[in-house]
Amino acid sequence: MNQYYESAKQNCKRDGFASMLRGRQALWLLYQHFRTTQSDGTLFSYRHLQLVLWKGDSVEQLEEFDSEFTRVLGGMENRPREVDIQDHYVRQFRQTKSMREDVAYFDRIEDLTDPDKSWTYLQKCLRRQCNRIRADINDNALCPADAVAKVAAGVGGDANKQPAGGCLMFLKGKCKFGKECKLKHDEAMQKQFLATSAMVAQPEPKPKGQDNKGDKKGRGKGDRKGKEGGKAKEGKGPNAPVKPKQTCFNKVWFNKCDVKDCTRDHSKKAVDAFKQDPGFAAMDKRAQAMLAAGKTAWDPSIKE
Repeated sequence: MNQYYESAKQNCKRDGFASMLRGRQALWLLYQHFRTTQSDGTLFSYRHLQLVLWKGDSVEQLEEFDSEFTRVLGGMENRPREVDIQDHYVRQFRQTKSMREDVAYFDRIEDLTDPDKSWTYLQKCLRRQCNRIRADINDNALCPADAVAKVAAGVGGDANKQPAGGCLMFLKGKCKFGKECKLKHDEAMQKQFLATSAMVAQPEPKPKGQDNKGDKKGRGKGDRKGKEGGKAKEGKGPNAPVKPKQTCFNKVWFNKCDVKDCTRDHSKKAVDAFKQDPGFAAMDKRAQAMLAAGKTAWDPSIKE
């Protein structure tokens, strides 16, 4: 290629041109350098196609055969007859071990005009096999066959080692296997789990006007009956705990309360504490719906 370039430079100097090579001139130099035969444009012949051989049934070998066959066939200026292409492709394809059923189906077709009685059908079978193998490889990479066993035994997959995860029954309070349990019993983790569960299980604050007597009717009649006298409803009896006041919703969202003799807590401390409550988000949605409807006080009839 250098000799073409030097020759072009000398021609430019001889003709009185001192400018750089133009794009078409550089392209012509490349074309002259990489031309393989005297017939311009010819890259491959039928001889090259016969050198494309079957190497195996692995996905890499199948993809290599398919890409090489397609590359050589596409680079031929004079395409061979279809019967010659099919003869070579079928002879190579018969060496497969994983697609013998496709070969058997191909051989059973007697009608030569059938679209499946061609080398292009076998090429589709080959590409379908490659896609299937690639999909299986990806599935196994995302979720190995022993993934479930590894998760059950903990990170590392050794069933004899103490797993990294904790025992769910122990975290909830008690494990029926006791000391024989193979999972980890961590008291600090248990305390944290129970504290988090208690925060999540807090009931949503009820607006004014709704029944706030505690549990449903019928509860508390068992072992508490007789000790506290009568029905052991929440808030009654000598041993009942003193229940703190609920925060006033009008004070939280409307910054004022026009309810006469309101028994709820209006202090700033109570309002700030209520905003940290887990149930505040759900109540805030209802309050925003009230504000959008033009309400100036809490309206229990509006849900969201």
